Amino acid sequence: MRIKIIILLSLITFFGCKERNSEPKQNTIINVYAYENKFCPDYWKTNLVAFENVFECTINLTIFDNTHKMIDKIMQEKDSTKVDVVLGIDNMLAAKVIADSIFTPLRLKNTASSNNIIKAKEDKLIPLFYSPLAFLYEVEEFPNVPETFGEMQDGIWKNKLIVSNPLTSAEGNSFLGWSIAAFGTNGYGHFWRSMKANIYAITTSWDKAIDMFLADEAPLVICPASYLEYFLQVENTDKYNTFIPAEGTFIYSEFGGVLESSENKKEATNLLNYLLSDEFQQTIVSQRWMIPINKNINHNLPIAEYEIDLTKNLKDEAIAENLTKWGKRWLKLTQ
Repeated sequence: MRIKIIILLSLITFFGCKERNSEPKQNTIINVYAYENKFCPDYWKTNLVAFENVFECTINLTIFDNTHKMIDKIMQEKDSTKVDVVLGIDNMLAAKVIADSIFTPLRLKNTASSNNIIKAKEDKLIPLFYSPLAFLYEVEEFPNVPETFGEMQDGIWKNKLIVSNPLTSAEGNSFLGWSIAAFGTNGYGHFWRSMKANIYAITTSWDKAIDMFLADEAPLVICPASYLEYFLQVENTDKYNTFIPAEGTFIYSEFGGVLESSENKKEATNLLNYLLSDEFQQTIVSQRWMIPINKNINHNLPIAEYEIDLTKNLKDEAIAENLTKWGKRWLKLTQ
């Protein structure tokens, strides 16, 4: 018992938004913008309570179902924003916003536990979790799944695929990045022209895409491969499966950061450090359905097999310079 008390006091001293033995003062309010989709409703609200309770902070949470809206709101507010922390920025958008210098450099002790598969963006945006991208499909509709992107361009897949607009969706952003990483900045145009007839619908968000998929409007949608665990554990069904084409996958990841304009940088940094801790990262596998960045956390998520990671083919500098242009071109190619 004595050892447990000493450890708890040490944690409070290390993270402490407000030390319990300090002079009475108003609790720090940490304003947080966060992205979450329908597979993890109230994920942030539920799992940030422990931080609030132990470290006597109040987290004022605003949830977005669209990362672009989240970042656009911050850019519109600029220096007048009261936001301290931003969570859930996908890797494509992260590469773009890091060039805008709106995030502050972070020194986090818990990064020592990170597995180094996903790198921090200039020590300003910190990866929290990730998954290879895959195609989610209805097993009965696909007795023989396509093995390559080339096969997916065949007319037999007409009106089978639901995609999210990369200009408004994190997952759509990453699917666009996947195609560019696989075929290059010239070849991806040919790929999408060939895929146009096979697209059943283009949605503004991944939530809308998965709603259409689950309503059996079309049998194929893009998603993190790890989401298959949701159907196995929550829905208790083997109706769905995933596959990754032979050309390789693209890693979808989400980041967190502290805004340069934050007036609570110390407390906000403590929150980011907590999000990398073993305690928090354990929640990711069974509630966020992703792979924790913390290498201490084991998982048995059903990840589709793949041999090639195409993510490295797409450099952050190229993404920052061309992401909007790529998205607008994609829209012209698919409409």
